[in-house]
Formats: sequence, structure tokens, C-alpha cells
Amino acid sequence: MSDRILIAAGVAALIALSAPAAEAQDWRTTSIMRQATNEQALDVEVGYGAGRLTVEPAEGRMLYQASLRYDARGFRPVAEYSSGRLRLGVDGNDNLHLGDDDDRGDGGHMNLRLGRGVPLDLDFEFGAAMAEIELGGLSVRTLEVSTGASETRVEFSEPNPLEISTINFDVGAAQFTARGLANANARTVRLNGGVAEMTLDFSGRWRGDTNLEADFGLGSLTIRVPRDVGVRVHKETFLASFEGPRMSRRGDDDYYSDNWDSARHHLTIGIDGAFGDITIDWIE
Repeated sequence: MSDRILIAAGVAALIALSAPAAEAQDWRTTSIMRQATNEQALDVEVGYGAGRLTVEPAEGRMLYQASLRYDARGFRPVAEYSSGRLRLGVDGNDNLHLGDDDDRGDGGHMNLRLGRGVPLDLDFEFGAAMAEIELGGLSVRTLEVSTGASETRVEFSEPNPLEISTINFDVGAAQFTARGLANANARTVRLNGGVAEMTLDFSGRWRGDTNLEADFGLGSLTIRVPRDVGVRVHKETFLASFEGPRMSRRGDDDYYSDNWDSARHHLTIGIDGAFGDITIDWIE
């Protein structure tokens, strides 16, 4: 994503904030919305440093609707729309607090609702955020998600009517879960992980075969696959453990599920991991 809006919120700066400084914060909320007309597509770029981020489908004829809560002492909201391109985020001082102040959720957050039926090109980038991204029922054409030290959940709870050529997940030191990936209707899922605990769940409605390309370092990767889907794993790893019930080796680096030859749909997995743990879980 060019001209990114991501705010680098330093952990040391967050810890160093005192209670009086927190009381001096000037929290404000800004909202924008736009009704759908004859848009052919919507290109969405979201950059968010820290706080809470939620994305979900909008109701009715809404093209998008967003609300953003921020500390006006040192930040300004970024909310721009032009010619089918929407940019959202927060711009400002790295050393100020963006996250939640307490358990009541008094802190920075962004809520974004996107219209159904309009083809979407989505690019999400965030740092120390807690993100809940629900894409079920939307018409997603491209998807890129890049995270820092965050807890992120991406879900396709309903089938995507469009085919996605490639989904890109770039995960840092984080906990990352993607659910309903069969509903995403993606030909290829690419995962680049760091020191992360990652789960990819391929439940949902299968309409074709899918490739997973996973490259990660010290993290752990759990791949959840329906029992009737055939799985092939090609593993190029260095000291990475691999657990795959119902899998048998063919050759030096290839493993096949016991239903590979008879399955209607197939998941082909290429794994390049160092010091990581890889597990395949079979689900109903």
C-alpha cells in the first residue's frame, strides 16, 4: 500500500504514560458515510496504529460508514474519499496514547462498515491493534492484511460471490486467526509470519481447489481443514515440527492425506518455516 497511514506507536511510550497525562487526553469522535450510487468498485485502504478496529458489512444502500475515536491533543483523523478510493486512519504524534485506557473501552477505536454488492479491494495495515474483521456477505475482489503486535481475527462467515486470485496475510509478533477461508473463494492464500501464533481455518463452502503458501519463522501454524478435503503438504523447513494425522509421506518432502486421490476438492500447502510448529487439524 503506497502512502501508508500506519502509526508506529512505541510500546515504551505507552508504558511511560502517567495517570495525569491520561486524564488530560481530549477524546473526540468523527464519522463519515456515503450512500451507494453507481460505483463499479471501492478501493479501501486502512492504516491504524493502536486501539480497536472493527470491520463489518453495512446495511441497506450504504457504500461505507465509518466512525473514528481519537485523542485530539496530538492526532488527526484521516478520512478521504475520491473517485472510488477510501482512505482511513489516524495521523499524528508517535508518543501519544492510542489504545484503550481501561476495561470500559475508553480509548482509540475505529469502526468501518462496508456496502454489500460493490466489488471491494481491501488493504488493512495496523500495528498494536485489536482487530475484528468480518467480511462475510461482502463482494471482496482483493484482500491484504498486514499486522504488527496485534490480536487479529479475520472471518468470512458467508460465501464471497467473487473469486479472489490471492489473499495476502503478513503477520508480525501477534496472534492471528482467519476463519471461513473456503467461503473467501480464493485460489491462493499467502501467509508470511514472524513470531506469531497463527490459525488458518478452511471451513465454509468449497467451490474449487486452493493453494496455501506459508512462510514463517519462530511462530506456530495450525491449519484446520474439513475431513472431506484432500490435503497435500510440501514441506521445506529447518527444524520445524510437523503433525499431520491421516497424512503419509510420498518422497522426501511431500505428504498426502488418505483421501487425496478420491477427494472432490483439494488444499495444496507449501510450507517454508524455521523453528516453527505446524499442525493440521481435521474438522467436520
